[in-house]
Amino acid sequence: MGATDKKTDLLIDQPMGKVMLIVFITLLSVFPPLATDMYMPSLPELREDLGTSSAVASASIIAFFFMFGVGQLLFGTISDKFGRKPILLAGLGVFVASSIGCALAPNIAVLLALRALQGLGGGAGGAIAMAITKDCFPEERRARVLIVTQAAGALGPVVAPVIGGWISTFATWRVVFWVLAGTGLAAFALAIVYRESNPPEMRYTGSLAGNFGRLAVVARNKGFTLLLVTLALVSAPFMGYVTTSSYVYMDFFGLSSGAYSLFFAGTALIMVAAPFVYLIVSRYFKTKTLIEATMVGAFVFAGLMLLFAKRSPWMFVLTIAPFLMMSSAIRPGTTNVLLMQHETDTGSASSLINFTFTAFGSLGSVVAALSWPDFVTADAGTILVFFTAAVALWVVLLKSPYPVRGVK
Repeated sequence: MGATDKKTDLLIDQPMGKVMLIVFITLLSVFPPLATDMYMPSLPELREDLGTSSAVASASIIAFFFMFGVGQLLFGTISDKFGRKPILLAGLGVFVASSIGCALAPNIAVLLALRALQGLGGGAGGAIAMAITKDCFPEERRARVLIVTQAAGALGPVVAPVIGGWISTFATWRVVFWVLAGTGLAAFALAIVYRESNPPEMRYTGSLAGNFGRLAVVARNKGFTLLLVTLALVSAPFMGYVTTSSYVYMDFFGLSSGAYSLFFAGTALIMVAAPFVYLIVSRYFKTKTLIEATMVGAFVFAGLMLLFAKRSPWMFVLTIAPFLMMSSAIRPGTTNVLLMQHETDTGSASSLINFTFTAFGSLGSVVAALSWPDFVTADAGTILVFFTAAVALWVVLLKSPYPVRGVK
């Protein structure tokens, strides 16, 4: 790595400049909500047009997410050997081509295959975006960039369904994929301008098999792995809330779809603001203190949910929103701490971080969908289950001999 550029505060000077680099990283980070939430309003039309069932049509979302996780592990890791830029261009190329293919798909079988490819290519964006963040921004500036990308990621689930709704109203489901192809092309154009941030002298020089073996090397850092799993447990209940939200607001409380959208958007906007709250409180409290405060808050607010949240949708929001705020606010700082644990193998570390959070998010959805007495109890119970495990691992980590920069 070269010296920090005094004009831009970048470790690797970029022709596009610091602001456009942040825009580029943010764009790469929002592929998942764009490729799923924007698509959901068109599922009924797609089902009818391709003559399939709701279950098979919904499988196109599962295919995307599964291969997105695979892509995160694959592309982030090999970018340590071949460089960020060529791998990113390859992944984005696959994303664009498969998006165009989805727009032209003649039947559901072709669509499912292309959605899987789309997820694989999109996985390059998430893992390499995090690696580029570490490559280009010094440690003391990195958390601020992560704040912006996380806020955009939280805004995605709010904006994407609205865009998808407009498309389904005025056009066909195929237009969604043309929009995704255009988004991918915009990212591809910025990737061309992007200057390689993993120069040859910094790359892994062993075999390709050895390159993938670096994932195991990264995971064998026990302090890193314990912290990663702990933080993934902390983040998992959010996906449980997303999974059950429509059932909570519409089935349990009997709200209309329009009212549901407003309540969900309100909690999502709280999560958009949360990273900026971190920017303020992190001036006064260490990351360790904020993690522990979130753990205490989770049990407090889950208890309040069980006691009061069933009375009205407003009581539900008043009890779950503070939890969502706290768990989201710590994400930029804790991600920065995770990246601090490895000076090398940045791509592999980024891959593991993204993959683990995605996997535990999926697990959060599964736990929330179990046979709970009702959907409000499901959300509170999911918080209690995951945070009980998180606290146990946190205690193990603090009592362990493993050093963790930024924590102990």
